[in-house]
Amino acid sequence: MRRTLCALLALACAGLPAIAMHPAAAAASVPFITDPAGDGNGFILEGILPLPNEPALDIRSADLNVTSTTLTATVKVADLATPPVLAAGIAFRWDFSYAGRSYELLADKSASGETSIAFSDGGNLGPCAACTTTFDTAADTVTMRLPMSVLNGRVATPIRGGSKLYQLAAIAQREFVDFTATADTADTDLPYTVPGAASSSPSPTFAGKDERGDAVVIAVIDVNLVPYHWDFDWAHMPQQLDRDKSNDLPLNTPPNKWLPGFPNPSTFKSFQPLSIHQAPTAPQADIATLDAADTKSWDKVKSSTPDAVNYYWLPGTKVIGAVDFNTNGKIHGTTADHGVGTTSVSVGNLHGTCPECLLVFINTDASSNVEAALAWATQQPWIDVITNSYTLNIFADDLDVPVDDNVHVVGPVAAETRAASLRGQTLFFAAGNGLENGFVLPNNTYTSSLSGPDWVVTVGATTPGLDDESGAGKPSDVAGVGESYPAAYTSTHVGGTGPSGFSGTSNATPTLAGTFGRALYQARRLLPGPSRTQQGGVIGRANKPVACGKARPRCELGDGVLTAAELRDRLFLGAVHRNGDVAVGGLLPLPKPSAEVEYADVGHGVYAARVERNDAIWMAEVERIVGPLIGRAPALARPAGERDWMVVDSYCRQQLWGAWTGGYYATGVTLPAPDPAWPLRTALASACAASPSLPLD
Repeated sequence: MRRTLCALLALACAGLPAIAMHPAAAAASVPFITDPAGDGNGFILEGILPLPNEPALDIRSADLNVTSTTLTATVKVADLATPPVLAAGIAFRWDFSYAGRSYELLADKSASGETSIAFSDGGNLGPCAACTTTFDTAADTVTMRLPMSVLNGRVATPIRGGSKLYQLAAIAQREFVDFTATADTADTDLPYTVPGAASSSPSPTFAGKDERGDAVVIAVIDVNLVPYHWDFDWAHMPQQLDRDKSNDLPLNTPPNKWLPGFPNPSTFKSFQPLSIHQAPTAPQADIATLDAADTKSWDKVKSSTPDAVNYYWLPGTKVIGAVDFNTNGKIHGTTADHGVGTTSVSVGNLHGTCPECLLVFINTDASSNVEAALAWATQQPWIDVITNSYTLNIFADDLDVPVDDNVHVVGPVAAETRAASLRGQTLFFAAGNGLENGFVLPNNTYTSSLSGPDWVVTVGATTPGLDDESGAGKPSDVAGVGESYPAAYTSTHVGGTGPSGFSGTSNATPTLAGTFGRALYQARRLLPGPSRTQQGGVIGRANKPVACGKARPRCELGDGVLTAAELRDRLFLGAVHRNGDVAVGGLLPLPKPSAEVEYADVGHGVYAARVERNDAIWMAEVERIVGPLIGRAPALARPAGERDWMVVDSYCRQQLWGAWTGGYYATGVTLPAPDPAWPLRTALASACAASPSLPLD
């Protein structure tokens, strides 16, 4: 059976390429914004990180003003006239959102001195003839003006004096390097009141709601943690940065004191804080120096087994849990360690797709330890999401050959993940980077008790340009970017972005886990009352029904109950197919031979997440999940043939690993008839029908 399926899947991607590793430009994202007067005006942006061998670009302040006729955005930069700064050209971007939609102003000054300004209402950025921009090197300011007639022609509710704008951000861009200062990463979480009359727009529906009853916890199973980066610092979490004190989390307090569902500490062998140096406010502070200063603290960490867990939490960080299943007694490392990438892109404040989420880091170093870590994590109903960026290879381990065959037939592992999924926990597994771990020849995801079962989310990969990575594991449920993704990985400073970027399905998987986590966070915030739960498949429960929007009057949140199956469906059905190419070697694009190759490669489609460092794109992706969930946006139309492919894929996974009620295939569902136009789907259905189920215990 294994050879038959591998051969069939190879038909879709034979001869496909290796990944190309492109070094990413270093960057600094600095979410420091203060409001000295306390009146919502004069947000100060500070702490821009100078690049090695590059001039510093220091943003001193940013102001936004709305009158009845004009929206004016002004950015003040220290010494704008410095020749090295302007030599290559410079651009400034203002992002803001209103009435549930995102908008953007982009002012650009080329190296030759030409200026231009563009405007976007969430679609393509285009020239704005009615807008003006001024680069004043004497005052060191850049001013952008947008007539309200342009803006109010694009929003459902006109913006007036005193209206509230959300997602206030100013981004300065030099060449391909981003310097970011963001007030809040939540699209409706920071009220910024424009000077003028009393507000004519309502506050966000979840403003002022205590967050502890809605918190989302993501567990990352990987190798080595480095918690000094701002990605993990409590002070850089969106909840701490906004002006709503009610949603701040008490991260200097043991989690059992405030997190609903957290177990009694007596269930652990030991339960204690791990005191380390807090991330400095200077973004260029050296991570290795901080780590070395905490050697004595790190040396106290004891290894765990599933039956004897030594649990640590790190005060002053979003790391509410750290458990070491590693036999060498080391849970921390350098930023070049794999665990830094996976944690950064999932829950990182600067780079993650769920900066609001909390982290439990579970350290491992070998297949036996991974199984132990997974066994423990799947039994924790207070952990909402588990992300896993590794493959286990029985044949490769036995033969001691460098082939990532992704064959791991361990029934108890599949049984544990099945029970967790039925309870409401959502598990993400990397599809794999191919047989040679380089995106050349795809591995089969069906043959692994990790990525094979129908009740887990299997994640494939694309290039940064969103072409399919030809050699990623197949089939997958959904895909993310698997190459040169901005992360804390390899960064030497607490406020930096690593020069190498993070890559592989190792990156794609935690970005999807974070996207799911952020959608869950927003959904829980929309449910009245404390909604955090995980029981019988339910992951959010309100104290009263919720009114659905007109776009989907029968939305999932309407009954006041959210299930894991409902949110997974919305994740899948919010992904988009890019109709791009198959990347050969990560560089050479070739047309896809058929539509079903697209479904094998990326499943339901792709999420770009934060690869372009344009938060408007990332937030729009989350809105494709949450919007239909609450009924404020319609569900996306799905492409022809997708559902039939997913029914066969679900059937194959259940034939191998056992039935469950949450998949496309179930008793009474008819498989699509054999069709020469869909040869791979037809062959898979035939091969899987002859496959015996594997024992789960």
